[in-house]
Amino acid sequence: MFKPVQSSMIQGISYKKGGEMLVQFRNKTVYKYTGVPPGLHRQLMQAQSKGKFFLREIRDRYNDERVE
Repeated sequence: MFKPVQSSMIQGISYKKGGEMLVQFRNKTVYKYTGVPPGLHRQLMQAQSKGKFFLREIRDRYNDERVE
């Protein structure tokens, strides 16, 4: 279940214990990121700009896989 967020880039975010985070983008694609620490997920959810935080701290830093 995705938690909706206010972002022009990201539509929703889901996080599971163990560091698995699913990100649903506005274009409806979903990517799974693994190994994301809980604190980083909290920072993302609290960030003023979730898109900028995601690009700076998560994309290209954690293993990702497109979810169909």
